[in-house]
Amino acid sequence: MLPIFTARDCVKAARSAGGNSCVRIGRNNGWTVVWDDKLATPETDRGAPLPSDQTLVVSDEQFDAFQEALRAGRTNGQCIRIQQSPAGRYTFTAHQAPHSRNTGVALHFDSDEFDAFMSGVRNGEFDLAQFPAAT
Repeated sequence: MLPIFTARDCVKAARSAGGNSCVRIGRNNGWTVVWDDKLATPETDRGAPLPSDQTLVVSDEQFDAFQEALRAGRTNGQCIRIQQSPAGRYTFTAHQAPHSRNTGVALHFDSDEFDAFMSGVRNGEFDLAQFPAAT
């Protein structure tokens, strides 16, 4: 069974700008959530569960492999597909939906948000060890 994620479960990369315009990652009980905090509402800020139509949820193992691929410069064939538009925006979607919560979910980030996320990936900020309460 998938855990319930809240905004409080999620962290953003150290290089992210203040406020709500970041890729956020949460880890809980064998699962990883990817969320766009521009979608925050007063309810999610108070601890309400993140809406399933705003999150990509993959297993920790899938997310760890995804990070390793990104660190090696590969984005194809991973659990999360990253597509860059000609305007420089990035869209994250589930490459292979491991469960129905990912169906149709698309998260959109600008180049600064994506660069901050990649910095966090490179610096190990989203590694499982950074989430001691996740297991």
